[in-house]
Amino acid sequence: MEKRCAATADSLREDLRRAGIDPHGVLLCHLSMKQIGPVDGGPDAVLDALMSYMEDGLLVIPCHTWANVGADNPVFDVLETKPCVGLLPDLFRRRPGVIRTLHPTHSLCIYGKGAEEFAAGQERFDTPCAPGSCYGELERRDAQVMMIGVTFACNTSVHCIEEVARVPNRLSREKQALRVRRADGTEIAVPSFRHENANSDYYVKLEPVMRRYGLLRETSFGAARTLLFREKDLFRVTLGLLARNPDLFGDGAPVPPEWYAEGGASPCG
Repeated sequence: MEKRCAATADSLREDLRRAGIDPHGVLLCHLSMKQIGPVDGGPDAVLDALMSYMEDGLLVIPCHTWANVGADNPVFDVLETKPCVGLLPDLFRRRPGVIRTLHPTHSLCIYGKGAEEFAAGQERFDTPCAPGSCYGELERRDAQVMMIGVTFACNTSVHCIEEVARVPNRLSREKQALRVRRADGTEIAVPSFRHENANSDYYVKLEPVMRRYGLLRETSFGAARTLLFREKDLFRVTLGLLARNPDLFGDGAPVPPEWYAEGGASPCG
């Protein structure tokens, strides 16, 4: 078997350039170090590449804690609480200049111009991915999204879209008594609804629809198969599909082909 050459920070920056990532725009990355493969310099080189490429824009990486903040452990510490979504987010949150939002279960880490402004005030939202939160702001700013080595099952933005569409039975009936510990050590109460019946594994149903309409491109980042799209397109398509069936993600049945057959009516319309 031919030995695969390790990627480098330079080759990863070239992957971003080749994919057409706007270094002055907003980039949301969901990413898997394992799928990126061997990199000279390891995970730090991956972050070096992303941060240097996006230093004149905004780089956003989910740093969620939904699995380790809850009734038994109700305090989210912005400096200490580890994310439950992998190695790279945990390393990224520790980097100089990176701002972590104060959402107790669905924090984001942000780097670049205007990061503090973008991150501000997320503790005022009592749902995981509120339309007025950073997730809605990603759509309003027409962010590019890279799913690096992961599928749409990890596409947290769809939770926000379901909140926009007011899909029933996705949130708990009662708020959980969560607290946020700021960097200065002070604490605030942030009572929060939690996801229920989220069925995020079924978000992969969106991939063939986005691809058929030419809104999803496949590229690469290191060795990782990478899906690239714009947040605005994801919102338009998904809202169109949810208007037809609010329980679209209630089971694993595929999206009916006639909903996106060639020459058919676009769900974006």
